Amino acid sequence: MMLYLSIVLILCGVIILLYSISVEVRRNSGPAGYVPGIAATEVRDGAIHPLEGPAGQGPPVPGDTPVRRSGQDGAAPGAAEEPVRAEEDVAPRPSAMEAEAVLYEDSSNLIDYQLATGEIDPTFEEYKKIVRIGTGDMLYEKNGVSFHMKNRFYRFDFHRFEDFAVGDNYMAIRLRGASSTKLFIVDKGRQIIAAIGEHYRNYQR
Repeated sequence: MMLYLSIVLILCGVIILLYSISVEVRRNSGPAGYVPGIAATEVRDGAIHPLEGPAGQGPPVPGDTPVRRSGQDGAAPGAAEEPVRAEEDVAPRPSAMEAEAVLYEDSSNLIDYQLATGEIDPTFEEYKKIVRIGTGDMLYEKNGVSFHMKNRFYRFDFHRFEDFAVGDNYMAIRLRGASSTKLFIVDKGRQIIAAIGEHYRNYQR
C-alpha cells in the first residue's frame, strides 16, 4: 500500500513540474502561435503558416511603436519634413541715417570748432559772417555725408576732410584746400551728429 502511495506522489510531482515548465516557456516565447526565429509565420493546426500582412514583416511585438515612413499613414511618397527654423527678431537696418539740418558757410574763422563745446548759435552777433545756405536733409552714407536741398546737392567724402568737429547741435567740416567751413546745425534728431562722428573715427583707424 505504501509503495502505491509513493508512486502516486512521485507522478503528481512530475506532473506539477512539467506544468510549471510549460507555463514558463509560454510566458517567455511571446504570443500564442509565435515561433521565435521564424519571421512572418504562425503555428496553426500543428503546421507553420505565413502570417497575414506585408511580406517579410515579423509578428507584432507588444509595446513596439510603429515608425511612420514616407507613403504610409497618409504621408505623400517622397515628402520630406520641413526643417524647423528659429524665429529671428532682427529689425531691418537702414542703409543711411537722416535728419533735417541747416547748412551755413562759415568764412569768419572766428570759431575754433576743435575747442568749442556745447551748442553753437549762428544768430550770435559775432557770427555775422556766417552765411545761411538753406535747410535740407543731412544723411550719413557710406564713408561720407550727403546734404539734399530742393535744388542742390552736397557730398562730403571722409577722405576729403581736413578738419572735422562735432558738438551738441552742430557738425563742422572743412575740406582740403577750402577757405571756409561747412557748418550744420541740427535741431531735431541730434543723434545723427554723434553717429557720424563715430563713423568718421572708425574710418580713420
